[in-house]
Amino acid sequence: MDAEHLNDWRSFYQAALLELDPAKLPERIERAYIAIQICLTAHSNGNSPEYQALADALANLRVLRREITSARSAAPQTRTSASPE
Repeated sequence: MDAEHLNDWRSFYQAALLELDPAKLPERIERAYIAIQICLTAHSNGNSPEYQALADALANLRVLRREITSARSAAPQTRTSASPE
C-alpha cells in the first residue's frame, strides 16, 4: 500500500465529520471507520504520530456514532397511523 492510499483515510474521515445530512452520516462514518482500521493494521509503529492520528480519529468516530444513536433514540416518534384524537 503506497503513501497516497494510506492517506485516503483522511478524506473519508473529513467527509464523515462534515456531513450534514443525517441520512448519509452513518454510511460516511462506516467508510471512514473501515479506512482507518485498514491503515492502523498497515502501521507497525504504534508510537508514530500517524498511528496516534489514526487512533484519535477512530475514537472521534466512535463518539460521533454514539451521538447519532442517542439522538435517534431521543427523537420523538412520529405517528404512522392517522387516528382521531
